[in-house]
Amino acid sequence: MIYRSDINGLRAIAVILVMIFHFDKSLLSGGFIGVDVFFVISGFLMTGIIFNGLSNKTFKFNVFYMSRAKRIVPPLILLCIVLSIYAWLNFYTIELQAFYRHLVGSLAFYSNVVYWQEAGYFTASAHQNWLLHTWSLSVEWQFYIIYPLIIYFFFKVLGSYITKLLVIVGCVLSFVLSYFASDIWPDPAYFSLPTRAWQMLSGALVFIYPLSVKESIKPLLSYFGLFLIIISSIFISSEISWPGSLSIIPILGAILLIMANYQNNVFLNNKFSELIGKWSYSIYLWHWPIVVFLYQSNFKLSPTYIVLGIFTSIILGVLSYEIIERKRSNHQLAVFIVLAISLSFFINIHKNGEFKYRPISLSENNEFLVKANKQLNAAMSEKNCNAAYLMSNNTLITPQYCMDRSDRGGLFIWGDSHANALVFGLEKTYQSSFPVNHMFSSGCKPTFHIKVGNASKLRRACDLNNASVKTAIEEIQPHIVLIAQQKEHEKNEWRKTYNYLKAMGVKHVLLVGPVPQWHPSLPLAYVKGKKENEFLISPNFDFTILPTDIKTESIIEQIEGMKYISVFQNLCKVSDSSGEIKCKVKFDESLITYDYGHLTNEASFELAQSLIAPVIDSYYSEISQ
Repeated sequence: MIYRSDINGLRAIAVILVMIFHFDKSLLSGGFIGVDVFFVISGFLMTGIIFNGLSNKTFKFNVFYMSRAKRIVPPLILLCIVLSIYAWLNFYTIELQAFYRHLVGSLAFYSNVVYWQEAGYFTASAHQNWLLHTWSLSVEWQFYIIYPLIIYFFFKVLGSYITKLLVIVGCVLSFVLSYFASDIWPDPAYFSLPTRAWQMLSGALVFIYPLSVKESIKPLLSYFGLFLIIISSIFISSEISWPGSLSIIPILGAILLIMANYQNNVFLNNKFSELIGKWSYSIYLWHWPIVVFLYQSNFKLSPTYIVLGIFTSIILGVLSYEIIERKRSNHQLAVFIVLAISLSFFINIHKNGEFKYRPISLSENNEFLVKANKQLNAAMSEKNCNAAYLMSNNTLITPQYCMDRSDRGGLFIWGDSHANALVFGLEKTYQSSFPVNHMFSSGCKPTFHIKVGNASKLRRACDLNNASVKTAIEEIQPHIVLIAQQKEHEKNEWRKTYNYLKAMGVKHVLLVGPVPQWHPSLPLAYVKGKKENEFLISPNFDFTILPTDIKTESIIEQIEGMKYISVFQNLCKVSDSSGEIKCKVKFDESLITYDYGHLTNEASFELAQSLIAPVIDSYYSEISQ
């Protein structure tokens, strides 16, 4: 296709937005929409190549795929080799195992699937994933593979006119799916091709149905389109479901800008935009690992480090472009072969499990982490009471070791997996004294008043678990209901919940606040962070937990008869002067959590004894009088 300075400049805008967001999202809360803009550009350009080729009877699949591979794969391989060397020298075994899992996903272009199963794009743990940004490459490559096949088939069978109409249908269906899925399945919706395809197909429609725009109108459309993109990057945030309904704003901006075909937009047609646009792919590849490096090195991302990080991203992007990406000759093929052989060496090392040959594998910290990982695996294999795994035909079948409906009175524990982590300590403390029953569903708020609806199995499990809790409480009439969840306690309707439980005969309601939570996990934070005896000092702490604890305690204080137990205040101290957080992370020789925030059995028992039991004992003294 003919070179267009406006599209190249739009690439520059998109990569700059993404970089600013990743280095400090407080500077540009919606900068992530740059990826959406890239998708529109890709859809427009790929559709032009495919339809022009089909119309001229010159389209060949091998040429199309090889052209895409030459553009995308060599710079990606170079990045993966550099990161593999760094990982081999510096990562602990469990980090290296995760890294190579991500590496294979990136090179096989299914990393978007890997990441939606592991963690969200906007979570704190995202800064532990060196190749997280390759999810967008995976989505594009999946589009490149599937889209030409579909277009070719319908073009040959139904002709050009019907095929173009079907592109409209596909775009609409994908947008509808995106609209609903963004709320129901937020992580899969963000990362998956079916919910992103409409963005690329939007670009396709600009090519398929070109509008004749008057020369006098072109500047207006171009600048207005750019305005929509910039305004979206400023006012949209990661708190909004994405790619939901609001994502149409930056997409519309990109559509208008491309449709205008105005080559004199001063923000797009200048030397800076020309160069950044040309280097944009390589810059995109290198910027995220730099963000992760700075983040994991505990550098406070001051303006100096942000500028330095962006500057370094550009320099590495330029080198990658000039050495790898720019070459379109036998030289590039030779480089590609060398890169592929080098990378296969690291993958084979991973496959053969040869982690023990690294010096860091012999360190005391590495042995500590291996032991912690075994503890995590053991915890995951324990008897399961999770509603999401106990569902059968939308019926919750609860084993007796989770709850015995024949027991009356006693303690009932309700919540998510963090509530379940308290069960061990409370059962050990009270099982011989009175019944201890529990029901939980991982990732679900304990509430009778907020329904999730007919969504995924995991989300349906939330409603089913909460409905079953209601039935069970009505049956067994527990004296005390103890509630716990991971986060966002302040968003639950606690007064309604308390009143409902009291109406069912519950005498006392306890809400246990969130435990200190660490990213990516407490074991890793412990070996890498700053320690003072049994205390660990931020910045690895999830700072959302502190305001949650303060707000929730204030809310519960207004509900007479309901009590809030702050785990955070029991384990952590906040410096009045610096705001530094220092948290107790070990009881004797055992860490308090085996992952980011689920209590170990030792910690569960310790907190049950020291923090929760005094309250429960006082309640039972009152009940027995």
